[in-house]
Amino acid sequence: MEPVRESFWNMPQPWTQILLYVGLAVALGFFGYGLYRRISLWRQGQPDLRCDRFGRRLWNLLVYALGQVKVANEVFPGLMHLTLFFGFLLLFVGTVLIFFNDDVVGPLFRLHYMRGSFYLGTEAVLDLMGLVFLLGVVLAIVRRYLLRPARLENRPDDLLVLLLLLFLGVGGYLLEGLRLAVQQPPWGSSSFVGYALASLISALGATGPGALVAHRVLWWVHAVMALGFIALIPYTRLFHLVTNPLNAFFAPLETQAALPMIPNLEEAEVLGAAELAHLPRKRLLDYESCTRCGRCQDVCPAFLAGQPLSPRQVILDLDAFMLQRGRVPLVGARGRKFEREDLELAGGVVAEESLWSCTTCMACMERCPVLIDHIGTIVELRRYLSLCSGQIPGSLRAALDRTQRAGNPYGQRGGRMQWAEGLGVPLMADVGEAEVLLWVGCAGAYDPRNQKVVRTVAQLLQRAGVTFAALGDEEQCCGDWARRAGEEYLFQTLAQTNVQTLKSYRFRTIVTACPHGYNTLKNEYPQFGGTFSVEHHSTYLLRLVEAGRLQPQEAWTKGPTVYHDPCYLARYNGVVAEPRQLLERVPGLVPVEAVHRGRRALCCGGGGGKMWMEEEPDKRVNQVRLREFEAAEASAVAVACPYCLSMLDDAVKVKGLEEKVCVYDLSEILAASLPSA
Repeated sequence: MEPVRESFWNMPQPWTQILLYVGLAVALGFFGYGLYRRISLWRQGQPDLRCDRFGRRLWNLLVYALGQVKVANEVFPGLMHLTLFFGFLLLFVGTVLIFFNDDVVGPLFRLHYMRGSFYLGTEAVLDLMGLVFLLGVVLAIVRRYLLRPARLENRPDDLLVLLLLLFLGVGGYLLEGLRLAVQQPPWGSSSFVGYALASLISALGATGPGALVAHRVLWWVHAVMALGFIALIPYTRLFHLVTNPLNAFFAPLETQAALPMIPNLEEAEVLGAAELAHLPRKRLLDYESCTRCGRCQDVCPAFLAGQPLSPRQVILDLDAFMLQRGRVPLVGARGRKFEREDLELAGGVVAEESLWSCTTCMACMERCPVLIDHIGTIVELRRYLSLCSGQIPGSLRAALDRTQRAGNPYGQRGGRMQWAEGLGVPLMADVGEAEVLLWVGCAGAYDPRNQKVVRTVAQLLQRAGVTFAALGDEEQCCGDWARRAGEEYLFQTLAQTNVQTLKSYRFRTIVTACPHGYNTLKNEYPQFGGTFSVEHHSTYLLRLVEAGRLQPQEAWTKGPTVYHDPCYLARYNGVVAEPRQLLERVPGLVPVEAVHRGRRALCCGGGGGKMWMEEEPDKRVNQVRLREFEAAEASAVAVACPYCLSMLDDAVKVKGLEEKVCVYDLSEILAASLPSA
């Protein structure tokens, strides 16, 4: 006798099949209604869901939604999610195969492929995947209700969903065991889990008429639970099964290192986002995609420092507000409740203090497994506060005012070449053309500590025989921090002025020691017609060393040295290896690493306009980062950013560690290793 699949064994026909598919239609109706209500929420936003470059978007869907590549970054949660997801996925595929066998190709073409060796192989695989699936469910229950990590937020639907999944998995095996115990087919061992249960049932003598009744009852309970699962998807946390693939597909394909510009700023009716309808639809889809895993919160420097910001809570509060206003029925999944539904997003739904605590370091987005753009939302709300309501921290407003008046946050008029006194650095206005345009940056021009860095970079370029020049007083602030503080008008004014200036000269590349300037010139100035070759000084100096134009020979004597990755260099632009390779060229330098490094490095606390804001002394991000360097037993910190240099230098002084820890720019370490000229 050939092995064959009997889908409705022991169930009266045709009524069982008819009732099952009536139930399926009802479940799909509930699912469709819930999906319609959710989609209606997204449609209130500004149209931006794009299907261009379909192949690339499909690849993102496969990698991030089906491949779960960002989920596996943590061992226990990764194992839990992967077993749960892939076990469920393959069981779903098996169900679809059975459906097509019984209800599509079978009746229409009299072709039944669920037989013979294919059927036996499928049964074995599905039994194995059922175990994998149940392992994931058990791990989820253990983690959420026994281990209880602080970052997890439990809601009633979490338990409901896990118990439902547990019953579906165990119930499926019990059904299989009862069927095999009664039928006793010679091929039963292919369903090895069900076969083991059948052997137990047979040993207990429970194979008589009672087993047939138990099978029928359990079959219907299992069927109702499965249909209920489908119906509940849009009303519980299960909805991320829908939103996460969509979020991966519609994720921006352009670099997220550049913020979107407000086109026609003078005529724009909406500046930032006061309400949900002002946000792009992709942002609203972001909120629906959040799985509440808390990974973003775990790596947020502001949260770690005790400041009033949780990236997760920002997303969850906006989602809760959207769901409450949309009157979406939920089953145990309700988040924060709002007393009013006419609140402004900035200040009403999300506290202003939370928005201004963000350093825009992108650590949250780097770790988010479902590609949520936290910073995009925060900047949109900041834009509203800056451009419409005027609710800006006083110290930040003062820096913006100084920049409007003088073209830099230090408020100094002219004097941008003081750092170069005695070096003979030419101005582009005098030479018109150079191999390298040295972008000095505001800190390099006016901050005494960072003036030394730019001076060192210039001396290294001179020693390597590089033909370079600077803009001098023609250079204005790049505008990075102003844009991320929400002052898009000021940023666009600065950007357009700088682009016009840069276009008037001829040069091969721009070199800068500031990652913020590097990111802005490279990724954001093209929005204004300024496409230039831009290089950070760490990569440019490395190439000079590799070419033999700079030859480190003197041994480094400052002890173990840790490199601090600037956010706008590592996460925003992927420059991680080159600075370390430059340090490796210095004789005698012993590198050590902090716990958070590379693309996962912790922020210094100076980005996103925070450089110009006052902070409570006991809640400073730079102190959190300094503790990591102390744990690494570093006596020297190498940096590649003027903000990082200022923030970490300040942290060392506040803690009184000047005799134990020194902070240097990469260029200073390289210069110290060169033989005397």
